[in-house]
Amino acid sequence: MEINRKNIIFLAIGCSLLAFILFSNLVAVSNNCLDTYDVGLYFQALVNMASGELNPYLTVRTLNIFNDHFEPILFLAVPSVWLSGGSVMGPIIWEWVIFTFFIFTLIRLNNYKNSLEILFLCLLARGILTALVFPIHPNTWSMIAWLALVYSIREKKFFSILLSAAFLMLFRESNAFALPGLALYYFVFKEFKKAWLSFIVSLIGIFIIFKLRPMILGPTYDYGGYFVKGLLDSPFLFVFEKIIHFDLKAFLKVFFPVLIPLFFILRNEEEKFRESPFLKLLFVMSPLAFLHFLAGKIHYHYGITFIAPLISYIVLSPKFSLLVQNKKWFGFTLVFFLITASSSYTKWFNLSIRGVSKKCTISSKKRRATASLDSFIEKEIPLDKTIFSSSRVVPNLMKEKRLYYVPSHFTTHLNSYDYLLMEKSFGGEFRSLTKDRYLKMLDLCRSDSSEVLLDNKYYFLMKGPILKECYGYFSFM
Repeated sequence: MEINRKNIIFLAIGCSLLAFILFSNLVAVSNNCLDTYDVGLYFQALVNMASGELNPYLTVRTLNIFNDHFEPILFLAVPSVWLSGGSVMGPIIWEWVIFTFFIFTLIRLNNYKNSLEILFLCLLARGILTALVFPIHPNTWSMIAWLALVYSIREKKFFSILLSAAFLMLFRESNAFALPGLALYYFVFKEFKKAWLSFIVSLIGIFIIFKLRPMILGPTYDYGGYFVKGLLDSPFLFVFEKIIHFDLKAFLKVFFPVLIPLFFILRNEEEKFRESPFLKLLFVMSPLAFLHFLAGKIHYHYGITFIAPLISYIVLSPKFSLLVQNKKWFGFTLVFFLITASSSYTKWFNLSIRGVSKKCTISSKKRRATASLDSFIEKEIPLDKTIFSSSRVVPNLMKEKRLYYVPSHFTTHLNSYDYLLMEKSFGGEFRSLTKDRYLKMLDLCRSDSSEVLLDNKYYFLMKGPILKECYGYFSFM
């Protein structure tokens, strides 16, 4: 990058946006603007793993973490809990560090050329931003594995490709199906030694994740059963219904900006398409694309599975400099990146700078009330007591061994709970109380044996027993 006043200004803007993303997420979590699914879920896993548990039971999910998803990369995030003193902010900072590492690794691999262009492509990619707005998720961290895979494909290093594809499995069990796509590529192009090796490694990975894991850990949650049943019962009707209900608008917002520079790169590459590194990457991503299509999952952390490798491919292409030099194409690219990224930055700006959100109340008084609530719970409520709580306050209150349960259709509820904790938010926020719900709760939950411990502007805490007639009112709100 040429050092001049203009570039220094743009570099300062880019670095400010990078810091702003972290700042906004820290403001969000400190004001209870992020749901337990998935921030509180993964933080409960990490805070208990930090104390030595290998497969902690998640009360917010009523399932052990690795019986839910296969994500052993979580162990690498445990030090963030130690370093933050058990704060949820530690893993959020960890995720931001991974994103920063992703950007600057791309810049380094590009020999520090076009550094500003790489920085802004990453900072304006909607598929990345929608993942970062949904923090603490191992699949978001997989961007570093995708970068390693794309680099290995570019360098034509087979064992590095194989290791990178295997590395992807550590971030999410569905990534195990990337390797069969790689094996198929080598079979199609008659590189049989590589094909069989890729296929064998993929079978080993799939066996470990889907057969050996439940044998060792016990029953695992079956996310794919619905798809398998639908495809077996009526494959054409099932796929047709998925096509009919496919969210094309959301797809275009995530993918269209990236397809513009990708088209330019592919059009200008010297290799024929069948010899292009992109074809190999396409084979790897195709099984995952089919799975995401069936699940309708392209937003939030799901988009990383495709946007991270596509941006990596674009930036690591020898033709990337040609793209940057073509002011028309690159300008066109940035315009669409900026348009689709604007909603994420607008949301972050409103939340962290203006203090405005439809989901939560943002104020120093509320943060102090949360801190007081935390101290009260730690002092007055024993660790073996169960707390049924509204969702967004849990990440700030979660401690080692704490038994929080939240309203969710994923949760298997107990017959009763010892305490009820509700955050008051009378703005119609989804998982907290509206005024009508609060008044209804008082009628349903209070009894002769109950005792109100706290009732202020922000929180309601009551000692039970909290029976189904009470908590059932909130279970699916």
